[in-house]
Amino acid sequence: MGKTDSGVLGAYNDWRGKKAPAATKAPKPAKGRPANANGMGDTGTPERRAQGDVRLEETMVAGVKRARVYDQTVLDRYHARGLLRDAASPGDEAERIADRRRDAARRLYADWRASGLEPTVVAGYGERLASTTGEDVGAQRYIAYRAAVQGVGIRLSPILMHVVLLDLSAAEWGRERRIHPNAVMPILNLALDTLADHYGMR
Repeated sequence: MGKTDSGVLGAYNDWRGKKAPAATKAPKPAKGRPANANGMGDTGTPERRAQGDVRLEETMVAGVKRARVYDQTVLDRYHARGLLRDAASPGDEAERIADRRRDAARRLYADWRASGLEPTVVAGYGERLASTTGEDVGAQRYIAYRAAVQGVGIRLSPILMHVVLLDLSAAEWGRERRIHPNAVMPILNLALDTLADHYGMR
């Protein structure tokens, strides 16, 4: 028997004389995040839910809910705080106007992102998509984005680009232009109303 074989046999005999290692316990799921779908889905921690607009929603699995964050952007936070509501309108109408303004902003952002104008950290290697007519989808969304910006106009579109596209605060936009703080949100809401009108939203 060679030296190598002897060493292997010795290691094998040593291993046979030892007890099998104890089974490791599975880590406990994080608080508020069950590891399976027998109870709640991913609901986040109580601390995170207390910090913002986090709502529980039904999932495709019966009896299982998940948490969705509704205030991820500056505009979402404005909406959650009631800053997009029309103070001169009654409750339900004011809420409808706020939703209309938010939805118009989301549509503009979606067109801007799909057109490839959003700065990216890594390059995209996916195939470019084309519509059923053979036209480039990114080009179509860029045309829609440009039409919306032109529809809002040169005076109101800068605040939309600052808040909706770059996700920066309206207050910061106002400070850069020395606009009175009380006038900033009315300007933003006017720009959002003009954008929603361009989209034909009711």
